[in-house]
Amino acid sequence: MRLRRVLHRSADWMYRNLLARVEAVVPVERRPLKERLMETLQILLKDRRQAWDMQPDGSYVQRTPTSPAEEIGTHQALMQLMRIRSPLVATEGS
Repeated sequence: MRLRRVLHRSADWMYRNLLARVEAVVPVERRPLKERLMETLQILLKDRRQAWDMQPDGSYVQRTPTSPAEEIGTHQALMQLMRIRSPLVATEGS
């Protein structure tokens, strides 16, 4: 995966918030961190269980899974990923 420039910012960086406070945007320089952020973004974009799509009229429609593989939502997918990576999980079973 070729990663050029990755920026990290506040999750609520919206126009109304920019009027009354300071919001920060910072570059992510280290490749492992860029890869991890992109992996998380892919999980969020693939969500067919908990995600909502805004329609042209401004209303929202919740995505629905079309297969059993899509039944896992963002939260469950991220928890599974962290269980795999966590050194605590690896040592608790010993």
